[in-house]
Parts: sequence; C-alpha cells; structure tokens
Amino acid sequence: MNTRNLVMPPGAFRLALACTVFVSHVLPLALGAAAVYLFFALSGYWIYQMWHSEYASLDRPYTTFLVSRVWRLFPAFYATLAVLALCVHPLGWLAFQLPSDWSPASLNFYVSHLVLLGYAQLSAPANVVPTVWSLDIELQFYLFAPLAIWLLDRTTHRSTGRLALYGFAAAGLAVLFTIYGLRPTTGTLPLYLGFFLCGLLAARHGWRPARGQAQASLLGAALLLVGCIALPHARELFLWGSFSGPLSQYNAQANGLLALLLVPYAMATVRRAGTRSDRMLGNLSYEVYLVHGAALPIFLQHCLHLSRAARMPWIVLMIVAVAAVSWLIYRYVDEPSERLRRAFVKAQPRQATSTPSAPSAASTTA
Repeated sequence: MNTRNLVMPPGAFRLALACTVFVSHVLPLALGAAAVYLFFALSGYWIYQMWHSEYASLDRPYTTFLVSRVWRLFPAFYATLAVLALCVHPLGWLAFQLPSDWSPASLNFYVSHLVLLGYAQLSAPANVVPTVWSLDIELQFYLFAPLAIWLLDRTTHRSTGRLALYGFAAAGLAVLFTIYGLRPTTGTLPLYLGFFLCGLLAARHGWRPARGQAQASLLGAALLLVGCIALPHARELFLWGSFSGPLSQYNAQANGLLALLLVPYAMATVRRAGTRSDRMLGNLSYEVYLVHGAALPIFLQHCLHLSRAARMPWIVLMIVAVAAVSWLIYRYVDEPSERLRRAFVKAQPRQATSTPSAPSAASTTA
C-alpha cells in the first residue's frame, strides 16, 4: 500500500472532518471535538503557508491578513444566519426568543453574532448556531498568528519567546485535558493553541510524514476508538445517549488524545496535490460545518423526543437539506466573495524589497 492509496486528498479530508462533526450531533458517536481539534491543526499549517506566500511581502501585512481572514469567515456565516432567521420567522420551524434585556450576556449575544468574538462564551439557547464557537477560536488565532509565526521564524527553540510560546500552548492543553475537560464553561484560544501550534511547526519545518508515520497515526487512532467502543465500560468515552455513564465526563480528553494521534495523518493529507474538484470539497466543508450547526437546533427541538428509529427519516431529510443549502451558499455567496477577497489581496501594494521567505529548517538553529 502506498501513501497515495492511504492518505486522503486535503479537501476530501476536511469535508470528512465536517461530516464527522455532523454525524456526532445526530448519532450517538461523540467524535466532533476531535474533528474540530484537527481543523485547528490544519488551520495552523495553512495560515503559516499563506502568511509567507501572500501577506509577508505586503506593505501592511498584518492589516491585510486580518481583513482577508475576516472576509473569508463572515459572508458564509451571515448567509447561514439569514437562512436560520427564515426558520424562526416567517416559517416558524424554530421557536426562539431574542434577549429582551441589556445585561452583559445579552450584549455578548448581539456582539458575538455580529463579529464572532465572544461566541464561544454563549450557551444554549443563545448560541443559535452551536458550531460557531470554533470560529470564535479561529478568529482569536488569526489575531495572534503573525506573532507566533514571527517567533517561530526569528528565534531558536531555546529563546525566551519561543519557550514562552511552547509553555503557553502546553499550559492550555493541560487545562483542556483536566479542569476544562471536566467542567466546560467557556472557550478561549489558549486552550486550543497546542493544536494550532502543531500545524504551525509542521509548516515551519516542512514536516513530511512518511508512509509509516501516516499508517501508524491512523492505526493508533483506530485502535483507540474501536478498542474503547468494544469495551462495555469504556465505550461511553466516545458514545453518548443511552451509553452515557461515569466516563462520559472524560469525552473531551478522549477526543483530544484521538486528535493528537491523528495529527501526523492530517499533516500527510496536506502534502497531497489537490485537484480542482478536491479544492471545491475543501471549501464546501466550511458551509457544511456552518449549515448543519444551524439545522441542529431545529432537529433537536422537533426530534429529540423521538426514538432512534423514528429519528432516522428526519436525519436523512436533514442531510439532504444541509447538502442543498450548503451548496447554494457556496455557489452564490462563498465563491463570489472569495473571488473578490483574492482580488483585494492581490491588489495590495508590496514592499519595495520583498520580505525574505521563511527560513528553512536546515539554515537556522531550531
């Protein structure tokens, strides 16, 4: 078996992650967190690559970078909110009341639905698109990423700045795997910085996971998942609903371990050349992730009381509806917006002397 037969193309892999989150919300398979963590690792990789290929040589790299990344996130997000608003009024498919007071929580509701920041602090029913919490984390990472990239490019492993970055990421993971994992309340970048840093370091050092590493990564994750599900007293780590038990509270830790095992495989996917259709699948994964999150409150409101068998026709209907709406948003909102965004970045003035490309691992002390 060669690597090309084992490793998925990058776009198909991202769509598979989005579908894993989708499935985890409608079936008793609790793998959504692991998929999101892998999205964070892939984001770290691609942001490092894009910074050096598109932004570092511009006159205003940081400002252009932020405008570009916000531009990437918001059109599809607003389109999804508009579709969801139709389900509240006039279609009446989802019973939902806007906050009626002006408390700090109400202010956060309106601000986070406008600018995303603060969305990870919302809880049901205020988080009307539950999956958007990760976009809040992603936007926080965009604010911080240029500094992290500068530290990785301009300092050594033993420098104070680099050690502080590593320590910050390790402390966040420690909290995620202990205190936060047992009592999740809010979400901020430090908790997930370790996953972003995995991607940043993979891009910085040009890490190319070999076939054996990709195979071992996939096999280790499969053994963990299948082994836990096969054991009656451990299956609740990755299953919910009637499978819930004392170990269910450790689902975040189990998903975190699963994601870390799969990081080498995820980094192997980005080394495959994506075709035009594969790039489309990768872009469409964003819409699927958003739209299914908007459909989830409707599904839970109308189907949560049904038996598993009775839910299946509605799950199939939900899949069809999510696929159709995701395609429409991608085709008529995301694609035109992306063309304008790329044209905007291309039109930005560049420095008189181009910024040197990222130093290779062999040319610096790392």
